[in-house]
Formats: sequence, C-alpha cells, structure tokens
Amino acid sequence: MRRAIPCVVGSILLAMLAACSDSTGPLRGDNDIHGRVIDADGQPVWGAAIVVQHVFLPVSGNSPDKMDIAWTFEVHREGPVHVGIYSLCGMDPIRTLVDETRPAGTCTVSWDGLDDDGRLVSAGGYRLLVETTNFGMIRPFALARSGYDASLTPFDVAALTTTDGAGEFQIDTYCLAFDSEFPTYDDSGAPMGMQVITPRVRVWVFCEGYPPVAADWVKVDAQRGARVTVRLPRAAATR
Repeated sequence: MRRAIPCVVGSILLAMLAACSDSTGPLRGDNDIHGRVIDADGQPVWGAAIVVQHVFLPVSGNSPDKMDIAWTFEVHREGPVHVGIYSLCGMDPIRTLVDETRPAGTCTVSWDGLDDDGRLVSAGGYRLLVETTNFGMIRPFALARSGYDASLTPFDVAALTTTDGAGEFQIDTYCLAFDSEFPTYDDSGAPMGMQVITPRVRVWVFCEGYPPVAADWVKVDAQRGARVTVRLPRAAATR
C-alpha cells in the first residue's frame, strides 16, 4: 500500500492544491525551473507533488503516419527479452514492459503512460530500451499531455519532484530536453509525428485532498530559467 504524500502547512496536514496564482522573475544564476507552493496566508506547503506540461511544435515535413510507433521488433531465436521505459536523463527505470523468455518471432509492445507503481508519468522525454540475445536498441521519444484529469490524486502521479520544508522545488531543465526533436505520442498513445519540446512549460501541483491545479504557462529562459509561485486559496485550505 502506497503512503500518502504529506502536504503540510506549518503543522497542519494539507491536501491537494485547488487553485493558485503564478508569477515569474529572475532566478539565482541557473536555468532550472524554481518554484514555491504556499497557502493563502503565505505559509509554505511541504510535500506537494510537481509535474509539468509542455508545448510541442511539429517538425516541418513530418506527419504521424510516417512514424514507427508500434515498437515492433524481431526475436530471432528463443531467449530472454527485456523491454522497458527509462528516463531520458540517467536511464532510470520507469516501466518494465517485457522481462521474460520469448520464442522466436515478432514482438510488439505498447505503453499506457504509467510507471511500475501504476502512476501517471509527467509529460516529457523518455527512452525505450529493447534487449534480446542478439539485438539491442535504445529509442528516445516524447510523451505529450493536454493536461491532468481532475480526478487524479498524488497517489496517481509520478512526481518529478516535491516541495521541501520551505515549500520550494526545483526542476532540472537539462532533463526536460528543450528544443530537441522526438517522435511524440499524445495522452491516448496516438502518434503526433516528430515534435520539438519547446521551453514553454506549465507546472502542475498535487496534494492529497484537493484536485490538481495548473500554474500559468511560463517560458524558461536559457540562461535564467524560470520561477513559479503557486498559492493555495483560503477557500481550499478550509475544506
């Protein structure tokens, strides 16, 4: 059983962020995304789960029907097969799709956008890893999200990061792969063709007990990054 994400304002156990206000400004000399989650009285919210949403732009001359999105490969002889989804940075394991002995033949895999714990992963870049006895492949791709459903709880999402005791969070933009081109899939897994991950992002915040909330879109500066402040309204705090 998964433990609740502890969203705390002072000594009060909070839950999910319901609404917010946002602001951007200069950062402290890096190009990451820095942010803070606070309540209506300006007190920091600790333990809030953070994910992002990206703006994607299509690459000229590419269309979805030109993309190989079936993730189909040949197993030339019976043996162990491993297929998994990994993070773009560090190749951290996200989801194991196949890890078993397979007979010779065609193998097709798909992914539902969840990690091994059944949580929805953030939009962004990932890697598909395929390993057989005589074949190996790493294929980068991107996952686009139009948003996050209001029914989702912090149990349901794989956070990129969480807020600390000061309500602060930081997202490493190197791992967000801005201005890179990837074969891209939408929320339903449908192909979008080759797309560029732009530096326009939207931060989403999750805390137990409140619906998810999105900050305003911000453009992450290549030198200064971006800063987002998310405020919990008083009405939500009194539920």
